[in-house]
Amino acid sequence: MFVGGPAQNAALDELRIERGTEVLLEGPESQEELRRGTTLDQLHLQAGDQLVLPVEDTLGGGWFHNVGVVLGLAGSITLIISHLGGGR
Repeated sequence: MFVGGPAQNAALDELRIERGTEVLLEGPESQEELRRGTTLDQLHLQAGDQLVLPVEDTLGGGWFHNVGVVLGLAGSITLIISHLGGGR
């Protein structure tokens, strides 16, 4: 999260509250508490409890994205090397 609220790619529907390995609140229940404006005190949260807000993959992710990045880098490096070597 950033100051002022969650990032644009935050998966608000996956918000959960954890205490150690125990999940205290998740899914539709967490959404309802947010909608109501329930305070942390009203949720009986304790020091060390964690609000976990996963992010959605906005890169287009997966295998194709990674291949594209690698090929783009390889092409750029090839171009730079040929440009630098071409002046000899």
